[in-house]
Amino acid sequence: AYSASALSFTLEDLNKPVIFTGSQIPLGQIRSDALDNIIGSLIIAGFYTVPEVAIYFHNELYRGNRCQKVDANGFHAFSSPNYPPLAKVGIDININHKLVRNFSQKPLRIQKITPPKIAVMHLFPGFDSSLISALATQSIDGIILRTYGVGNAPVNDKKLLLALEDAHNRGLVIVNCTQCYQGSVDMGGYETGSALESVGVISGTDMTTEAALAKLFYLFSTNLNQQQIEQQIGLNIRGELSPIL
Repeated sequence: AYSASALSFTLEDLNKPVIFTGSQIPLGQIRSDALDNIIGSLIIAGFYTVPEVAIYFHNELYRGNRCQKVDANGFHAFSSPNYPPLAKVGIDININHKLVRNFSQKPLRIQKITPPKIAVMHLFPGFDSSLISALATQSIDGIILRTYGVGNAPVNDKKLLLALEDAHNRGLVIVNCTQCYQGSVDMGGYETGSALESVGVISGTDMTTEAALAKLFYLFSTNLNQQQIEQQIGLNIRGELSPIL
């Protein structure tokens, strides 16, 4: 999911399928799922118009930057919590063309990535806000803050808000992503989310953590400033998030 998310941003104006696949059981073993995954990927890549970076696993094709690994041992290893599969394979191969991104008439461009320093911080009861303060004094560029529910945090902890505000004032881009498997950040839904927004935290809407990280890598590599990156975070660039209506 990290690799597919990263490649979806790196490959600009993509007009061919790029499909990641693999197996849960190695190819050399009798019960391996590798052959089905490889054949399914090759058929879709060779005979169907799906100009996307995708993941094919267990008879389903997913948009790569919408995917997460959800099972370490089962055949249904990947899932796309906030976006339906692009295709399902059974006796027939059914491509949901309404979900597939438009074919680009422009030549392919590859964006070189210069990795920024990004921290992913998972909130939990008893979280020490001094961790954010310590990070902010280092030469990092951004933080993905994994919050509760629709983007909430314990804002009664004034030290947390002050630490986030100080980090933002130092030039860090702070993106709010939910810890929930499914759903979206809505920072206007509760007072706690609004408090985060007031100190400079940006909504990651329904992006996965993998997609948010890849997007930050991409945006920082295009030499945008803090304000420009924050504006781009909420825009749907590669199908990585659902537009806010």
